Formats: sequence, C-alpha cells, structure tokens
Amino acid sequence: AQEVFEQWHKESEELKMAEPKQALRAVFAKSQRLAGELALLLHCVTNSLNQQEPPKEVQFKTMQSAVQLTEYYIKQVQFIHSDSSDSEENSSSLHFKIIE
Repeated sequence: AQEVFEQWHKESEELKMAEPKQALRAVFAKSQRLAGELALLLHCVTNSLNQQEPPKEVQFKTMQSAVQLTEYYIKQVQFIHSDSSDSEENSSSLHFKIIE
C-alpha cells in the first residue's frame, strides 16, 4: 500500500507544480493528505463491517480505493474551475454545473 501511495503522491506533486491556477495547486496539496486519511478511514470501516480486527497496515486494495476516490474529488474540483471566472455569466454557468 505504501508503494501505491508514494507513486500517486509523486504524480500528484508533479501535477501540482504544473498547475497554473493557485486554487487548483492548493487542491492537489490538500489531496495528498486526504488520500492518506481516506485510506485509514476505509481500512477501519471495511474491517469493522466484516467484524474483524483491522490489521496494523492498510491493504493494497484499500489504498488503491482511497487514491481513486481522491482522484474523483480532484476531477470534480477541476470541472468546477474549468471555465469559471469572476463574470456574472460564468457564475450562472457554474451554478448549472453544480446542479447537474
């Protein structure tokens, strides 16, 4: 699981450094912590639902799920920021995106 996280963290860092928008760079920075937190949460919940004592280490599959979920959240934020600006016209466009 650590290898999955380290590889994803490296890729995320590269995307963060290449991102021109400050707001999205912040999302990448926060997502790196979020992936770890989600992995721990999924690890505990999955084992609790199976009525098992959680192992001390997060499993490979659990970390993959946490990374996939984090990537989904990042894509949602990118979608919202895709063509937004301070104009009133784009503001209504953004509201429509959120409602969809």
